[in-house]
Amino acid sequence: MMKHPAPPPAWTTALAAVLLSIVPMSVAVAGDMETAPDADAAAAFLREAILEAARNDQADPVQAVFDRLRDGTGIDIELALDDGNGQPIEPELHCPDGIPATDCRALLGYVSGPDNGYEGEGHIADLTLIDLDGDGLRDLVSDYYSGGTGLYSMIDLVRQDPAHGFNRSQDDPETHRQRMNYSINGRGGDQAFEILRIHGRPYVVYRDSFYGRDTITIEKPFAPVDQRAQLEVRYRYRHRARQSGNSPEGERDDEATAGLLAAVNRELSERAWAGTNVDGEAGRCPSTSEEDEEWPWHGAGHYMLEFTWSFPVRSAGRCLGATVVNFLSSYRMDQSACCALWIYGPGHEEIATFDLVTERRVASVQAGEQGGPGPGLFE
Repeated sequence: MMKHPAPPPAWTTALAAVLLSIVPMSVAVAGDMETAPDADAAAAFLREAILEAARNDQADPVQAVFDRLRDGTGIDIELALDDGNGQPIEPELHCPDGIPATDCRALLGYVSGPDNGYEGEGHIADLTLIDLDGDGLRDLVSDYYSGGTGLYSMIDLVRQDPAHGFNRSQDDPETHRQRMNYSINGRGGDQAFEILRIHGRPYVVYRDSFYGRDTITIEKPFAPVDQRAQLEVRYRYRHRARQSGNSPEGERDDEATAGLLAAVNRELSERAWAGTNVDGEAGRCPSTSEEDEEWPWHGAGHYMLEFTWSFPVRSAGRCLGATVVNFLSSYRMDQSACCALWIYGPGHEEIATFDLVTERRVASVQAGEQGGPGPGLFE
C-alpha cells in the first residue's frame, strides 16, 4: 500500500462503493515469520535493506525497498463522498461480497457514524480493511483528499474494537492507541505513507523528505507513540545544468547564455557528490555596496520550494549568484527532475534559470531522534 496524494478525479456515479480487489496473502515477507519485538527491530531491517539497495545501484533505494516490502493483504474499497457533480453527500456503503459480517458491521457503523472525519474537497475515500495489530480483526485505513493550498490528503488508521467496532473508544496510553492520523502535503512537502510487512507483520512507515535527507518513521500499528523508531537517510548529489524553456532576463544572446551555462557546469562539476554547500563568506561574490551585501541574492522564498545551497559563478566579467532550488512535491516520481538553478545578480536581479539533471546517492543511513539501531554508513 503506497499512499500518494492525488487531486480527486471526476466521478460519474454516486452513492457507490465498489470492491476493487481482494489481494491474496502472498506478499514478500522480510526476515523470518516471528513477530518483531519492536519498531527498532523493523528499523534495523529497513536500514540494512536500504543500504543493500544502494549498493546495488538502485536509482531510489528507499522507494525500491518500500515497493518490495509493501503489504498487499488488505481489502480495498472506494467510498463515494459526492453525487458525481461535486455536491457532498452523506457517505453510504453496501458491503461488497467477501467481507466477513463482523468487519462489515464495524465498517457500516463507522461510515455512518460521527467519527469518520470526511471533510474537504475529495470525491472519494479509499478504504482498506487489514489486520494491523494481529488480533484477528481487520482494522481500517481511510485515505481521503482534503485539499487546501497544500493539496493535503488525510490518512486515518482505526483499530477494530471487539465491542465498539471502528467507533472511537478510549486509548490506553501505556498499551495502545485506537486511532492513528497522518497527513500528506501534496504541494509544499515531499511525503509518503506506507504499510510494510517486516518480520511477518505490518508496520506503519512515514517518509518526510527535504533536499539531502529522508526522515523515515517506523511504528507498530496502534503502539504508544514513545515506541516508534526513526531512520535518517542522507544523500549527496551531482547536478548538470541545461537550458530551460525560460529565456534569461533581457536580450542575452545565445553566445552569452552558452558561456554562462558552461561556467555553471564547471562549478557544479567541482562540487559533485559534496555535502550541502556551507562555504560562507568564502563561497560568495565580493560585496561592493550595500545592495549586494546580503547573500545569497535569490530573494524571498516560497512554500513550494527550498533554497538548498548557493555558490558564485563568473561569466562575461561578472560574478553572479547561483542557487540550487529543490521543488517540494509529494507527486514527484523522478528524483532526477527535483531541482533547478536560479542565477541572480546584485539587488535580486534575475539573470537566468536552468533546469538541472540530478543524480542522487545515499551517503548514510542512521538512527533518527526517536532512537533505534546504530548508525549505518554506505561508502
